[in-house]
Amino acid sequence: MKNKTNKNTLLSDRLRAFRGIDLNLFIIFASIYEHSSLTLAGQTLGLTQPAVSHALARLRDSLKDDLFVRKGSSVAPTPYARRIIGDVHLALDVLRSGPLGEDSFDASTSTLHFQISMTASMEVFLLPRILKQLEVEAPNVTIATTRVNLHDVNSLLASGELSLAIDLDTPTNTDLGCLSLIDDHLVTVTRKGNPLIENGKLSAKNYLKGKHILVATGNINAGPEDYELARIGEHRYITARCVNLNAALQTIPGTDYLLTLGRRQLSSNTPVHNLAIFDFPFSAPRMEALLFWHKSLDKDLANMWLRGVVSKQFT
Repeated sequence: MKNKTNKNTLLSDRLRAFRGIDLNLFIIFASIYEHSSLTLAGQTLGLTQPAVSHALARLRDSLKDDLFVRKGSSVAPTPYARRIIGDVHLALDVLRSGPLGEDSFDASTSTLHFQISMTASMEVFLLPRILKQLEVEAPNVTIATTRVNLHDVNSLLASGELSLAIDLDTPTNTDLGCLSLIDDHLVTVTRKGNPLIENGKLSAKNYLKGKHILVATGNINAGPEDYELARIGEHRYITARCVNLNAALQTIPGTDYLLTLGRRQLSSNTPVHNLAIFDFPFSAPRMEALLFWHKSLDKDLANMWLRGVVSKQFT
């Protein structure tokens, strides 16, 4: 026990300059140092070279040093990297030996920063609830939300740039842990009095005749409803697009546009009066929101806590 205490004291004294930097970046740093190669480091850790390069860039920015320079077909550590490698090995050795126990993460005193990828509509629903819980439970923890393409999720989670990702689809990678948050179904909203409504119903035929708003970010040009329509050989006319669900909902009452979304998405956003709500008039695909994290963080106390905060908002 005395040896562990001495190690922890030494770790605390020598690594003050590293506080607030993601531990995963130092794991990658140590692997690059050992192999003198970003490619070999990535192969050892199960990461792509772009993911390793991105992690190294983040660590360079945090430590204000190049850390490694090109030397032929390999890389060589800078003088600063040589000076800190012993401290990095010490930190990894202490943390891997598990001396910190179950109390190594305390939300009430933590100053960690987390970044979560999610859709714009999910952000409207989730972020206010998370921040309300953090205000009481973890006042010094900071959160940032972003939106990344699904094919980039694994490398960004593996490199530590993302803490969690929430999406409606599943990345084809077995290195990710996954938890289902919600299982929703599609509805279509429009203004009451829209001439497309006949006998109190919105038929499939009139749905396809209507003008539609798509809520999407990045270069995404279709929603789950469009994939279902394509499956049966149909398509709708998307004549407007925006990135904010509330903006789309505010547009509907004064126009004849149609907006298709999840029922829980609709109920969780700012109420808009004078809306007519209909079930999606085709064989509706389920809308399952999934939470992803890298499996290397399965038992990481901070990440486990954050996953609990997120999943709690859907119970």
